[in-house]
Amino acid sequence: MNEPTYEMGLRSASALKLRATRLLAEGGPEAGLEAAILFHDAARAEHRAFQVLEAPSALARLRSLVEVGACYLAGFDPWSAADIWGALLQLKPLVSADVFDAQTADFRARFELESKAVKPLIRGMHPSALTSPSLTARRTLRQTCARARNRFPGASNLWWIEYRCAYEAQDWAKAWTAISAVCRLDPERETPLAMRAELVAHLRTPAALTFADALLARLPDLGPQVALFLSFTLAALDNGDRTRLTQALEAVRAAAESPRRPPTAEESRYIRAHALMLNAWLEGKAMSLEDALYRTGLGRQALVNDVELSDLARSELGQAA
Repeated sequence: MNEPTYEMGLRSASALKLRATRLLAEGGPEAGLEAAILFHDAARAEHRAFQVLEAPSALARLRSLVEVGACYLAGFDPWSAADIWGALLQLKPLVSADVFDAQTADFRARFELESKAVKPLIRGMHPSALTSPSLTARRTLRQTCARARNRFPGASNLWWIEYRCAYEAQDWAKAWTAISAVCRLDPERETPLAMRAELVAHLRTPAALTFADALLARLPDLGPQVALFLSFTLAALDNGDRTRLTQALEAVRAAAESPRRPPTAEESRYIRAHALMLNAWLEGKAMSLEDALYRTGLGRQALVNDVELSDLARSELGQAA
């Protein structure tokens, strides 16, 4: 075991939890979300600390999961806590019943309370209403999600639904607030960050543009999906001098060559299509979206009218997170 690293990880988690507790005590309109973000950071710190253990026992794993789960509950996220409870149940056969009950009693009691609080709040909340033609269904989803999110500001799944609702309503400011919360609560997930990059083209506030430039500055560190959607945004921001188009080509090349992971087959097709279009534009040649789609195995999408390549990519790649 790397004891200094392990102890350092636990100290980091403790410091984050202390900061979050103080923030909640101070109060304020954003205290719940900001504290939840710190508790989620603490959960990841607890997990990283456990990862340095060599051949940990089932009991050590049990204790670590309980700490992580407690962070999620303190961070207003019973959905992530539910994942932890499931992992704990999988460990149950590996320890004695007395040990399991003793180690998980507090977590289980609070988790059961939070689970009971969740169910009435989300009753009638069907994410399928996002694409429903019924205005009433979409309004009900927004209202139900907002109530649940006010009670559980650390639940990134609720912020994601709120982002989707705001996006469909073209309320770009509200969509930005929601997707930013998702990214801060779970910074390791790629799709929300990609959707935040895509949203810059709609919002175009100084803060959003600064965010896009910050992503551009760390292209080699981005996953292929983030780099792809950043390339869409940079191209949309071009003012005619081709500076942004050149940056977009850099981004789409980074998407194709990302050291984080290889692009999926679906991502690769959109990467190639956008690269084709960007190269043509920069060379002063004509290249229609339809032509690019047919050339890169996206012929079915060419049958869709009046859309941008980014819309097609978002519909296929960016709906689940």
